[in-house]
Amino acid sequence: MTNLFHNSSLNLRVTKLYTMKNNTYTKKLTAYSALTTGLLSLGNSIEAQIIYTDLDPDLFFNATEEPWIDISPLDLNNDGISDFSLILSNQYTSAPAYEDDSRIALIINGYNSNKVAGSLQTNTFAFSTYYGSFITAMCDAHVASALNTGDLISPSLDFEKNNVAWQYSWGGVCDFDGGWDDTGDKYAGLKMIVEGENYYGWVRMNLHIGSFGISELIIKDYAYQSAPNTPIPAGATNSCDTPSPLGVTAITSNSAKIKWLPVEGAAKYLLRYRKAGTSGWINKTIPAPNMSKTIAGLDCNANYIYQIKCICTDGSISAFSNLQSFTTAACRIGDMNSDSALYINIYPNPAQNNLFIDADGFNSDKLKIDVYNIIGESIKTIVIENADQIQLDISDMQNGMYTINISDEQQSISQKFVKQ
Repeated sequence: MTNLFHNSSLNLRVTKLYTMKNNTYTKKLTAYSALTTGLLSLGNSIEAQIIYTDLDPDLFFNATEEPWIDISPLDLNNDGISDFSLILSNQYTSAPAYEDDSRIALIINGYNSNKVAGSLQTNTFAFSTYYGSFITAMCDAHVASALNTGDLISPSLDFEKNNVAWQYSWGGVCDFDGGWDDTGDKYAGLKMIVEGENYYGWVRMNLHIGSFGISELIIKDYAYQSAPNTPIPAGATNSCDTPSPLGVTAITSNSAKIKWLPVEGAAKYLLRYRKAGTSGWINKTIPAPNMSKTIAGLDCNANYIYQIKCICTDGSISAFSNLQSFTTAACRIGDMNSDSALYINIYPNPAQNNLFIDADGFNSDKLKIDVYNIIGESIKTIVIENADQIQLDISDMQNGMYTINISDEQQSISQKFVKQ
């Protein structure tokens, strides 16, 4: 079996490549690395942040002009130490396949113990010798996967040190493609090891295959998660802003409404809160464009702290906002022993066209909403999932008083409203 990265011919060429680095390309990437400071967070207690580097302008390599290009270094965390090397080979000869002497390829290698996500591919081929006999052989390589935007780069992927992203060899006997062939912007998943900890990242590239092999390679940007062992979606950047809290309203003895300013590009928000002096956070996910969340089941006359962060549509995650606090209202008879954590708030009331409903405390994410008229007839029924704030269209209903009932499989709560 012939292994692509254990072939003596290729090993010699790669070694030669390292001694023939193109200083222009090296200086370009080194200059970009110097623009930022390495921001490794070496403790799991620190919030994960995506450290993003934009190559502006993009790095463009014309493989038809130079047969071998060693693009080095790719310094993922900008600490002055080379982490990965990209080798662009466009040498083509008419050598017989069994000499394994001709390759058009993009190779991605990790320095030290760094690795690239991909999978093992094996090709079986047969060719004739000069003496008329046939030889059957196998050619295998770990092929770097071309990831799409949002694909999760995590420990579940298969990582190896030496990888082919795309390769054509003489006669097509050792052809490999991880999905890079003229497919637009794609991402290579990276695993970087620093002080024994794994950090995950990506590099975005565009590979164009011409009539005579690789004609151009564009490297656009790269990023990594600053917290160890933390997955990163391909293409995720640190462009997601931290939400700005707007305070707390509608505070009762067992509930409160938390508000914040919207974040551009938000997909959802994560609110976490806990009673001061306790250690366990309660987490709530609120889909955008909602900008508030009513939390219920609180203790009366108690101090609570909370934070908000944003998850954006590109997969990036903001930092949590600074700690905020509020105090629930004074206790009333029955508050301390109340088992009900259900909460419903309807506004505006009266309403004309749309009714907004905040609901909290249900055991299920799937809620049924029923609207009844004054004589108990069912007017509307809808079922929603994963929505803490509900917008109900009542424009087609006649003016009058109605009752809205919200329920899951175990609990329900009702409140009246006026349509005018």
